[in-house]
Amino acid sequence: MNRHISNPVGLEIVAGLSGIDKKIGENTDYIVNIVKNALSRDGLTVVGTTVHRQKDRTIDILTLISESHCILKIIPDGRVEFDLYSCKDERSGKKAYSIIKDALGLKEEFKQENPVYVSERMLVNTPKYSQTTPIGNRFMAVLSLFGDQFDYKNLTKIVKSMHKKVVAETKCDFKNKKKEVVGMSCIYLGNDGSQSNIHTYHEYDTMTLSGRFQNEAQSRKSLDNVIGVLMPLDIYIIEPKVLALR
Repeated sequence: MNRHISNPVGLEIVAGLSGIDKKIGENTDYIVNIVKNALSRDGLTVVGTTVHRQKDRTIDILTLISESHCILKIIPDGRVEFDLYSCKDERSGKKAYSIIKDALGLKEEFKQENPVYVSERMLVNTPKYSQTTPIGNRFMAVLSLFGDQFDYKNLTKIVKSMHKKVVAETKCDFKNKKKEVVGMSCIYLGNDGSQSNIHTYHEYDTMTLSGRFQNEAQSRKSLDNVIGVLMPLDIYIIEPKVLALR
């Protein structure tokens, strides 16, 4: 089959770390400041942060950036799960990750750096949008959303339906000089640890949809449900070389 894959259009960094000091792990203001400073030093623009504490004392720090998102999950046993995606270029995010890791005194257990490529138009049921990692099953897709056919106000409801129950969320509208909404970014956290992230570009009528569920079956079902609601819009899949199932 003939295919076209673009040059890298972004970078996803997924990592599992360990060794966070208990007192530091509970000081969310301190960690939020470190994350914001690291992202800014890497040339990324922070637009919002939400902190969620779960019943088991796990802490989720959800940070929206103009370029997409950065998420830290701090687990009581000292583990930290890191997830950052930037659509700026294939290098952005690396510096922020290093600053956060070093500032929190963390040991890297595993890391994946996934350059993101836009591949050819694919069928909805293609298996090439997810991969199981040590911190859950990842998925990522780019969808073309034509403004005349789609109501952006319903977008958040559609994506939130991927989760049985949303326990935390943060979102932001991006406006131009005329105060017109030209894009939107959201992060949703489910009560089972699942997460979904959407980043829309109204000028180009596209949406980046990514996230994590506990296993591949949940990722496929949830993403297919969202795509099914959005049909018959054209579908484009983002195909990171590392994430693609072969």
